[in-house]
Amino acid sequence: MHSNTNIGYCCVCNQMCEIFPKLEKRDSINKNRSYTIQECRNCGFRFVWPQPMMEELKLFYSDSFMHSYGNYIEERDLKKEHFRLKFKLINNYIKPPGRMLDIGCASGFLIEVALEQGWDAIGIDINTYFEKYLDLKLKGKVVYGTLQNVRLNDNFHLITMFDVLEHSLNPREDLLICKELLTSNGVIVVQIPCIDSIGAKTFRKYWYHYGVPAHLSYFSLKTFTKLVENIELEVVQHCWTKKLFSAKYLLFQLMTKYFSSLGTSMNIPVIENIKFGVPMSERLLIIRNRQIT
Repeated sequence: MHSNTNIGYCCVCNQMCEIFPKLEKRDSINKNRSYTIQECRNCGFRFVWPQPMMEELKLFYSDSFMHSYGNYIEERDLKKEHFRLKFKLINNYIKPPGRMLDIGCASGFLIEVALEQGWDAIGIDINTYFEKYLDLKLKGKVVYGTLQNVRLNDNFHLITMFDVLEHSLNPREDLLICKELLTSNGVIVVQIPCIDSIGAKTFRKYWYHYGVPAHLSYFSLKTFTKLVENIELEVVQHCWTKKLFSAKYLLFQLMTKYFSSLGTSMNIPVIENIKFGVPMSERLLIIRNRQIT
């Protein structure tokens, strides 16, 4: 064993593996706390280890953190436009009618678009903060809790997980639950930031997605494909994707993340209607049950 090697649980390998520290990152809110992002010597998957305690995560996801989502709520129309673009790709693999589950649904913008498209859609989110922002037509269509403790009696033709698995303490367990909830010919759509992206390679330790403890799991295409195949699913399509942002939203996020001491209040009419697609080092992956040939 190498001198800087520890032992930790790798969800890709599904066993305790030799891991080594890749970088140390400070808590993005509590600067007195730091976390170590480790890499598995066996497969290359990166993850925070030791894992934070649930009490730490609850404190992190407090109202002070959720304040940064306020600007997201204001972007409802733009986010719905963004999700309509996603459905153009998804429709190549599965179309309504059918039952759909959106995991990590936040304020329900994706569910609103899914209903427009003809899906019988519901959502799940761990944070009740978003409930007050739900459109009236979504009342009763969102349940709060984790995949592990929410009872869902139906199976689903489409399951979506946009910007979810990087937050997970155990992505393997989450995907296994999704597999159980999926119909035999159903599709899982995942969007994740990837360490083999140009952004990650360019910004290295300053990469935007190395934000702990919000992000705990860091995949490449290789490690995510290995995880999926290890649980008898398969990736049938993957592509780099962009997010649709307004200039106002991006400025707000930059102020919140890097210049919070200056405050985040702004009113700049000239940028209100400027919008563009921004590469965020993220892949969109289409997953289904492994086909037996």
